[in-house]
Amino acid sequence: GIDTAEGGNNTAFCVGDKLGAMEMVGVKTRDTTIVCDLARDLVRLHNVPTERVVFDIGGGGKEHSDRLRRDFGWKCQAVTFSGKTPIDLKRGLTRIEDRQAHREVKAIYASRRVEMYCDASTIMNPATGGYGVPSERNGGPWARLAKYLKPLQRTYDEDGVMWLPKKEDLSKDFYNGESPDEADAFVLMVRGLTHKGLRSKAGAA
Repeated sequence: GIDTAEGGNNTAFCVGDKLGAMEMVGVKTRDTTIVCDLARDLVRLHNVPTERVVFDIGGGGKEHSDRLRRDFGWKCQAVTFSGKTPIDLKRGLTRIEDRQAHREVKAIYASRRVEMYCDASTIMNPATGGYGVPSERNGGPWARLAKYLKPLQRTYDEDGVMWLPKKEDLSKDFYNGESPDEADAFVLMVRGLTHKGLRSKAGAA
């Protein structure tokens, strides 16, 4: 998972497999040309299939993913946190009952961001086996990840739609003005584990 940034925030990279997170890197990328180089280094180091690499479409992520597809043949994904979850089903290819169930599941999330954070919360639930994440005692990006994930509480509106506080509100109320870049990279990594290389016509999975 790669949460790209321009300017003062960190570009965060999170690598994991089905058992747990393995590496988290956060770097200032005032020179954004290094993002693709760092991504390629981590993919080679951990032997990551490129269709499992997921960029945040903002902060230059779309441009980086487009370059990696064009120049290196990657099949990486680029997703938007703010968008609604699309219905990735075509008429005639799925039973009516399955299409209806799919819509009902997707309708419970207020945004793609809520869906991805909920997916991450689900796989980390000890009741379902849990997901390995290095201890915050290791400091650095793992301590920041723990800090950014702890305050997140699920809330529901009167229609049963799940919401999370806006990123700006979280930064102001919980993170002393910091941007939760490592947490975003973590949930993008989880997205890569659970969604394999599906892109929409707009170029965002």
